[in-house]
Amino acid sequence: MFPCMRGTWQGAAVNYWLTAVEAAVVVPLRLGRIALGGKGAAEEAHRMVSEKFQANAELARSLAGRRLGSSAEEMTYGVSRHYLRYVRANRKRLVRKLNP
Repeated sequence: MFPCMRGTWQGAAVNYWLTAVEAAVVVPLRLGRIALGGKGAAEEAHRMVSEKFQANAELARSLAGRRLGSSAEEMTYGVSRHYLRYVRANRKRLVRKLNP
């Protein structure tokens, strides 16, 4: 991300676009892992749900503590960056499991 876009509407838009691109990779990888069944499927399903609760709780704490900024632009950017980190980490983890 370009430094001049941090905390801006444009930066948030780029982050949301990147999140959508990353999610387009994560969703099929997760569904494939779950479709295989077994212990790995149960672990992935549990992880998927627990990560969502964790991400939302962390975001609520960040917003309440004003760690994402005070203006609407800064907070929107912070929220977009927050979710992008989670989706990107999942993509990296799931791709690593394909190529051990």
